Amino acid sequence: MIPSAFTPDTRFTMPFSRRMVLFVCFFLLCFVIGSVLTAAIMAVGKGSVPSLRIATVVQDILIFVVPAIATAVMITRRPDWFLNVGKVPGAAMSLLVVCVMIVSVPAMNVVVEWNQNLHLPEGLGALEKAMRDAEISAQTAIGQLIGGSSVMSCVLGVLIVGLLAGFSEELFFRGTLQRLLVTKPVNAHVAIWVTAIIFSAVHFQFFGFVPRMLLGALFGYIAWWTGNLWLPVIAHAVNNSMVVIVTWMMANGILSSDPNTIGTTDSVSDLIFAGVSLTLTVVGICLIRHISQKNALKYVD
Repeated sequence: MIPSAFTPDTRFTMPFSRRMVLFVCFFLLCFVIGSVLTAAIMAVGKGSVPSLRIATVVQDILIFVVPAIATAVMITRRPDWFLNVGKVPGAAMSLLVVCVMIVSVPAMNVVVEWNQNLHLPEGLGALEKAMRDAEISAQTAIGQLIGGSSVMSCVLGVLIVGLLAGFSEELFFRGTLQRLLVTKPVNAHVAIWVTAIIFSAVHFQFFGFVPRMLLGALFGYIAWWTGNLWLPVIAHAVNNSMVVIVTWMMANGILSSDPNTIGTTDSVSDLIFAGVSLTLTVVGICLIRHISQKNALKYVD
């Protein structure tokens, strides 16, 4: 058993119910402000790529970063401790997390392919069409953010979609929401999966819901086991950055085949790729947990 990151000397300035209400209020207020500002930016910029990039940065900061930090500052005198951002992760653990994200690609491709091929009952055809249109819109938005053949376009995509989104979403979901839930205290597994479901749901992409939920759960367990938010931030940023880089390379003809299809066919080679990927991913996750548990026990001793 990994010792809880919440120590006996924990001091909150308000009870759990008020902490949750405060968090929700901050989020709703920032969501309204952020939505108005991003709409204004897009209107002034006439939907151009630069205006989309600026609007995305503003949206991520206002909707995810500000509520998280404001909540942490209001509910405890140690916001850095609450958000789990006070410690720099070790190089070995960081590298292990990066490796897990890379080797998981073929196995995750299988889940993505399965989820994309799901169909709603015939009576819900209109709803399914709307959901698929939303998927296309999301993909188009990513393409616009990366927009352009220059290396700088790819770099900006990595900075916005990879690093900023990875940091802002982890600060909000694993750093704040998940942490709030485990201070109830809610069972850690329940907190992790509830947060992962909400994390996936807010993206409003039903045909990518399951893989995004699984990723959210992985980020949640990494945060819980290690007691360090920077590690799921790294994992999230690596995942998003790989998507950006592959999309840019495919758009510019640098890649002749799509890496997102690896493991998704019925060929023997793809079945082997998917099997090896799943095995290595599970081994990597177990190593993260084992090393975290070992380090936690050393700390306690």
